[in-house]
Amino acid sequence: MNDASDDLYDAGRLLQFALQPAAVPEKSEEYIRLIEKYLDRTEFRENVEQIAKGLGLLIVGEPRRNQSLILAPQPESVFATASREYRTAQSYTSERRLIDGLIHVAIVACIYPREADLLDDSRRSRPAVTIDEIEKMLRQIVERLEETSRAEPDPPAGAEGLYEAWRVYKSFRETSEGNRALWTTRRMIEKAFEYLCERRCFRKEGKAYKPLPRYQILVQEHAASQIHQAVKRAFDADGGNV
Repeated sequence: MNDASDDLYDAGRLLQFALQPAAVPEKSEEYIRLIEKYLDRTEFRENVEQIAKGLGLLIVGEPRRNQSLILAPQPESVFATASREYRTAQSYTSERRLIDGLIHVAIVACIYPREADLLDDSRRSRPAVTIDEIEKMLRQIVERLEETSRAEPDPPAGAEGLYEAWRVYKSFRETSEGNRALWTTRRMIEKAFEYLCERRCFRKEGKAYKPLPRYQILVQEHAASQIHQAVKRAFDADGGNV
């Protein structure tokens, strides 16, 4: 192959590594070589970025030597996670999908309790969290959204899904027996962590879950999202943090 063909082949190989969460440079000399090539050669970097863009992928964060390349799929990308990949049960209703989404918002809010935390170096270690902490944060978010909705009945533009999730969660808690509702919510939180661990976004440490750099970079990339801002506004209403 000529140099141009070599570069295209290497670009494909680098993206293939990046699409496999279990692949880490420290375990592959080829991956290390490709990361170094990406950092050192502008033309090669541009090739990788254009191919990724064509596949509906974004390269997020600032890649570093001996660190994995982190990709985020666009909603229309073939690599975007579909709900059927998150849960396969036939009983997985649209209401449960909304609650799952609210749980992931609660995880972010628990890892980054203050807005200033989102400005930290994405490689800075964040503390591990437990299912109990996420369940508590989930209840706090729901309570704050309920308070906010009294003064502002219509959800902010772009945050309609968040408010709908809150209404579904509230209804679920009110129509289920206390212990059953708590158990089901906790199991859904555990499922969320299992999913994130499989993608090397978290690591389980005893009963707690430790966020990894991949997760932190992805969260910070989307920190300005409308949903995150809606949660922040709800907490800011009475001087809280998120």
